[in-house]
Amino acid sequence: MPDTTVITSYIERARKVLQYEQRSNHQDKLVRGGLELFASRWAEEFCAARKEAGLDVRPIYRFMEHMESYRQQDPLQRAANVRAALTILEELEQPGTNGHTEPSSQATTPGRAVEPTSSNGHSRPASPARQARTTRNNGSTPEISRAPQTRPAAQHDGSPAHIETHAPNHPTLASKAPPDLQKAAQPLGAEQAWVENPIHLDRGISTGHASLALLSADVTAVPGVGATMAAKLHSLGIRTVRDLLFYFPRQHLDYSKLTKIADIPFQEVTTTTGLIWDVELKRMNSGRTRTIARISDATGQLYVSWFNQPYLQKQLNAAKGEWLVVTGTKQRFGNKVEFTVRSHELPEQKDVLNTGRVVPVYPLTEGLSAIKLRQYTKWAVDHYAHAVPEHLPAWLRTAGRLMPLPEAITQIHYPEHAQALEHARRRLSFDELFLIQLGMQERRTRWQREAPQGNAFTIDLAKIFLDAEQLLAIPTEATEQPVEDESALSSTLWSTIATDQPFEATLPFRFTDAQRRVTQEIFGDLAKSR
Repeated sequence: MPDTTVITSYIERARKVLQYEQRSNHQDKLVRGGLELFASRWAEEFCAARKEAGLDVRPIYRFMEHMESYRQQDPLQRAANVRAALTILEELEQPGTNGHTEPSSQATTPGRAVEPTSSNGHSRPASPARQARTTRNNGSTPEISRAPQTRPAAQHDGSPAHIETHAPNHPTLASKAPPDLQKAAQPLGAEQAWVENPIHLDRGISTGHASLALLSADVTAVPGVGATMAAKLHSLGIRTVRDLLFYFPRQHLDYSKLTKIADIPFQEVTTTTGLIWDVELKRMNSGRTRTIARISDATGQLYVSWFNQPYLQKQLNAAKGEWLVVTGTKQRFGNKVEFTVRSHELPEQKDVLNTGRVVPVYPLTEGLSAIKLRQYTKWAVDHYAHAVPEHLPAWLRTAGRLMPLPEAITQIHYPEHAQALEHARRRLSFDELFLIQLGMQERRTRWQREAPQGNAFTIDLAKIFLDAEQLLAIPTEATEQPVEDESALSSTLWSTIATDQPFEATLPFRFTDAQRRVTQEIFGDLAKSR
């Protein structure tokens, strides 16, 4: 019968380190040399202990697969791998796994390095770190929870044949239909039904703590955000992923309505799409440059232009024959008609963020472009919005017809349509007012508990109203008489020291009955000690 005390001590040791790593927001700074180095040494020692006890060591190899290259992973990957490693530790604690277990699907992966059989009859697999690398190279990778990727795809279901008249040199492109921009504009996973917070919990870790660990990740966890860009985001108050999620747009521009090229009006901001045929770069006498592309759809062709963006020539030349979505203004220059582009997208290459959809507009700072900030917020929404905890119960959301908070955050940044944007604003507005009321109620309750006898004021109606003798005196709970403060002469617009007339006499009008009644009610509250 193997001694389980030593085995349990190894498991507890690794569990404590992983839980500390979770509480430190997966920064990989808790253990000297990094978590991967600790795991490698721990696995070597634990393997020896389990072999000596005659126990299976293959779960340790699965554990090490999740620790390999830990320092190079982003916080979301680290969180997923730490959760998976903790799950393996829980399996090791089960009585059935401390003996010889049936090979798991990962343990029987083809290509696993196995050393010759030892003298005690047990196989001697390679070291855990080397075994993990062998498994990874054979395609067995740890499962990392990610939202499904949604990419727009071109539909080849036919297209008007007379596009060939505009581009006879490209007859094969005539059958290419425009991409589905509505599908391309959807957030990742939007086609799936919304579910509650899907964070997987480990023993001793609450939902709130798991969400906090993910959302507290530094903004540099977002791809493309380095030290320089992080400093610019800091100036906007964005330091963590949560700050980025709650950095809401100040407005939205609806570029989702596509207009045929033949129907584009002059001097109006319009969004259209067409196939790219030709691209050229022109240099002007002023030193400026113009990149001009010819696009066409079933109704005609259009020349679209960009000023001082020469790098677009290479990008658009590489995308010839693909669909281009542009937003801008149609203008006439002499005998030529051109379309000056404000924003553009190649929907067949990436998600549509800057045109062809309802586009968010964020407050910016010097050195931070709108396109870059949209890339950052889109990544944060796709990967972290699901981690935002929902604080309203389901029955309250149903009664108020409020969408879940994670979905509201997704829709306020990148709404699928105008109605979704309105529902998101309604939910976030409700939260703002609700939390203000909740805070005021908490403060009132605290005051009543900590100071049940408040400060009551003595009210003298003769100093307020002209006909005070006709009014009922307000009973007061004050125990001391008020003391006149001479400093009141210079600190208020009206003072009993400056004049002996009542306040009403100093006004150019007289109180109405409603004003008199409301004022008496306010004074009645001030005269109470609670």
